[in-house]
Amino acid sequence: MDWIQVDPRNVNVEKKTRNGRKADHMPQFSLRRPGGVLALAGGFVGLAVLLAAQAPAPPVQDAEKLVPKLVVQAIEDEHLAHPRINGDLAKEWCKNFVETLDPQKVYFLKKDVDEFLAASGPMVDEAKKGDVSFARKVFDRFLERHKQAYETQLDLLKQTPDFNVDESIADDPKTYDYPADQKEYRDRWRKRVKLDLLREKVDKVDTKEAIDKLTRRYRERNKFWNQMDSSDLLEIYLTSLTTIIDPHTNYMSGRTWEDFMQTLRLELEGIGASLASEDGFAVVKEIIPGAPADKDGRLQPEDKIIGIKNEKGDVTDLVERRLGDVVRYIRGARGTVVRLVVEKAKTKEHVVYELTRDKVELKDSHAKSQIVETKGDDGKALKIGVIDLPSFYADTEALRRGDDKATSATQDCRDILDEFKKKGVDAVLIDLRRNGGGLLREA
Repeated sequence: MDWIQVDPRNVNVEKKTRNGRKADHMPQFSLRRPGGVLALAGGFVGLAVLLAAQAPAPPVQDAEKLVPKLVVQAIEDEHLAHPRINGDLAKEWCKNFVETLDPQKVYFLKKDVDEFLAASGPMVDEAKKGDVSFARKVFDRFLERHKQAYETQLDLLKQTPDFNVDESIADDPKTYDYPADQKEYRDRWRKRVKLDLLREKVDKVDTKEAIDKLTRRYRERNKFWNQMDSSDLLEIYLTSLTTIIDPHTNYMSGRTWEDFMQTLRLELEGIGASLASEDGFAVVKEIIPGAPADKDGRLQPEDKIIGIKNEKGDVTDLVERRLGDVVRYIRGARGTVVRLVVEKAKTKEHVVYELTRDKVELKDSHAKSQIVETKGDDGKALKIGVIDLPSFYADTEALRRGDDKATSATQDCRDILDEFKKKGVDAVLIDLRRNGGGLLREA
């Protein structure tokens, strides 16, 4: 469906189509189209609304107050459904926001969530006024609980777990609630820390080394959340609203938008894997044919990328990281090496795959054609031209420069149609079954 990008530096709103879950396509967005719904079916029509384009940009702090107002306005005015953003959505928005911050239900207590839901009534009206204080209140509590979890993790690492006890840990957050009290909170973390240690034990890591390793991982995870800035928080908060209206409509910060636009050029440097964010994990959804990951052969769909290992053996934990940040760790200049710490989908085993990054041309995402010769009901010979169009792609910067060789779905389809005419094609079929969306202008 559609993507909203508001850049406070330029105070503008851009609407672009995109269909799919929050994900990473080649490698940042893995786009998915619901059955029977064309990628353009919903969301925003028109190209962009540019405000104060010629005037000097206001300070970022003031501009960011405009963002929630502009996003709400864009949804109400431009989305195909023309929804009304009112107080009726408050509790669902709040619930979605809390689940985005704590997808595994291990940080917030149940009383925290109940408190937020009870106070959520005014959050929609506040957002329309540019007030996102509710988001900051929830996030401040999250940071408080995250610090508590970090201290609990360190304390638990000082103890020796009993691996002979027959116990389990639920891995589907839909099947359990937030911890009811501090006792349940600690026990939930006890099991998680124990599981982390058990995985290291299975990998034959020395106990002291495993404790040191997990200490660094927990510290980095806590540090990550404490380093989030206001634009990061806005992206989480406003996307929690937009996905209520339509699971394929998201708000993008400027940084995320730049990453997204790079994917539409159909050329990048990395390992060639499409990722999706699921319950706090970066999950492999597709391996690009001919890319480094494909040539290596070990990384498979549904594997989870949980960390990056450097030359010294230190691991940067990628669990509960934003997908865009995970991609930035994986992506890099051709010829450089990346060491992925992977949890295999089938066995849950943790392994390290060393891959050499390379230029990845997304050939499979370009429009392709074929001519099918058949016969009509009257026995007359027919030529059917088939265009397979996986996405609505373009190198927008090259197009703005007037580059006649710029990547463009429109131009590729135009060239194919010209070729069909020369070959006397009788009819054309456009195959959009794999189409995950893209730029509205190209569509």
